[in-house]
Amino acid sequence: MTHVHALKELHTMGYEQIANRGLLALRKQIHLTDVSRLPEPLQAHESDELLDPRTPPFWARDRNDAHQIKLAHAVLSLMAQIPASTHQCTLNNMSKYWSLLP
Repeated sequence: MTHVHALKELHTMGYEQIANRGLLALRKQIHLTDVSRLPEPLQAHESDELLDPRTPPFWARDRNDAHQIKLAHAVLSLMAQIPASTHQCTLNNMSKYWSLLP
């Protein structure tokens, strides 16, 4: 998510060539994190907890990983660029990751 955000920001600032060079690394990252490629019996992490950085409970959690701040900023910035109808799905998927942060 932060990689995508960085590429979007570079493109927005007029650095299209640099952003385009970063797409190859992003493609590799997406390929390597494809959960459908996990061998059985490994399963992707699931979480029923919905974590939303637009709400106070998100920030009231007892977490000390500074990465969650950077990630929350990237998610909120990218959510502003996608249809509101996809925000719930985005937060559901991000909640799985956020629930793993210490």
